[in-house]
Amino acid sequence: MVSNAYDKLKETISSNYSGYDDSDPLEFIKKLNYNKDEKLIKIADEFLNYDFDGQDVINVKIKNRVLNELETFQNKSVLQSKPRDLQVVLTNKCNLRCKMCVNDKIDWELSSVTLNSIKDNMKYFERILWQGGEAFLYPDFLSLLELAHKNKVVQSIMTNALLIDEQTADVITKTDTDIVISIDSVNPEIYSYIRSGAKFEQLINSLELLNKYKKINNSKTSFDMATIIMHSTCRELFEFIDFAEKYNFRSICLNQVGMNDKDQDENLTDEDIVFLRSNKLNLINRIKNSPVRFEMNLSCFFEAPKDNHHKEEEPKQENKKQKEKTDKCASKEKLYCQRPWNSIYIEYKGFFMPTCKCFGGNMEYIDNKTIEEVWNSDVFVNYRKQIGENKFSECCSNLCVHTKHDNWRYK
Repeated sequence: MVSNAYDKLKETISSNYSGYDDSDPLEFIKKLNYNKDEKLIKIADEFLNYDFDGQDVINVKIKNRVLNELETFQNKSVLQSKPRDLQVVLTNKCNLRCKMCVNDKIDWELSSVTLNSIKDNMKYFERILWQGGEAFLYPDFLSLLELAHKNKVVQSIMTNALLIDEQTADVITKTDTDIVISIDSVNPEIYSYIRSGAKFEQLINSLELLNKYKKINNSKTSFDMATIIMHSTCRELFEFIDFAEKYNFRSICLNQVGMNDKDQDENLTDEDIVFLRSNKLNLINRIKNSPVRFEMNLSCFFEAPKDNHHKEEEPKQENKKQKEKTDKCASKEKLYCQRPWNSIYIEYKGFFMPTCKCFGGNMEYIDNKTIEEVWNSDVFVNYRKQIGENKFSECCSNLCVHTKHDNWRYK
């Protein structure tokens, strides 16, 4: 008798699917769902009717995942399966006043009702991204990391890393939590200018602590850098690479600035864009020789400087082109997203939606609500129905439609 859900799933797939090559059964189930293979129903039914040790968290997660894939395959709008991915803003409080920050300067924290519900559902979650504000300002945040780790959740934190001390670095690395650190300059003076209230030496101290405890705890924790390129930092591209290599970062994500009206002085100038374009090949060659992975979302590398005489006309022209592209895509193929079936994003002020890219649809106020209430609420059911009926243009944002994503596919 097989008591391990992973082995039982492999056995069930083998007995129902002659093409199974003994690969990861969870990935194979996902593949069957993506390909709309009808054998998924038979495999899932046989597997889900098998009794497993309900106290084993791995068994619980695998059983929930198979049920979730089946319900997604069947295009159900009300689900028995639980959400597998959670992205949650714990607080809007922050220890800095960054020039490019667009968050409201309010003191908000996730309600205790929602927090307790997250804890109750921890056994179902496969991945969690914690963020703020500054996540480390949330009360007893370290205990959340430990609870999620105990429940075998893959975790990530978005942070400025300035509040990391010995205890924090120890917990992060003991729980194998990946950490995404916002670093917009590696020049101490510019760093403090952009991130008002920050001290560059504190950042260095935090990075040294993380590397120290990663080694002590033989940790799988990885460090990723999130960087916004703006007027005062655009000439630091090569220094970012040197810095990432020195402090053992796994990757750098470069994004172009989108400043608010009061900080227009940090928008990229035409001269900045010419500089970036002229150094594109040098940067690519430098990247090829680096162990650090790169993701560049810098349109200035590919676009000519804008003509200031057409500032007001361009957004309308761009929106028209984008709509034509979306309509053409919709008429040619059916776009299908699985995110409303497997993930929840909780925004600050207590609003929720399937992901942080879903602002094209509806949101609902979540404060003092449980995960169960949210998961089959009118908002989520509506997302599932509209996407299932190929009405994604009524509920999805253009940003997501035109972004490559592992949960988007055409059918």
